[in-house]
Amino acid sequence: MTDAIVGWKGELVRLVPADRSLHFENALQWMNDPEITATLELNLGFSRKQEEAFFDRIETQNDTDFTWAILDQASRHIGSIGLHAINWRHRAGTGGILIGEPSAWGLGHATDAVRGAPGSLCPARIAQNQRAHFQPGHEARL
Repeated sequence: MTDAIVGWKGELVRLVPADRSLHFENALQWMNDPEITATLELNLGFSRKQEEAFFDRIETQNDTDFTWAILDQASRHIGSIGLHAINWRHRAGTGGILIGEPSAWGLGHATDAVRGAPGSLCPARIAQNQRAHFQPGHEARL
């Protein structure tokens, strides 16, 4: 895995700041693939303008919302992960993850990203009050 991009490095993945020039086309494709979005709460597809608006938000992150691209060991963009509505005082927040690259499914990438990201990336260690919600049948993926 190359060290050229700053980010958190786990055993299988590297989390890096989302970059429209590097990650937009994959994200747009994934969010419009019914096989990939079948497990998401919002799975109606996204227009290019909607995805651009999403990237506008995540590229200008604030102190309560963070989104990273997930790269595999070959530095291939395979998904994204985010922490949202972080309440630093109560050490709580919500999160979401998408492994959009089907060839990366079932290999432990999501587990590696989830296990390491919150504690490593959030100084207040909000991980102690995380809540996980899964689509039926996907609980064991983590």
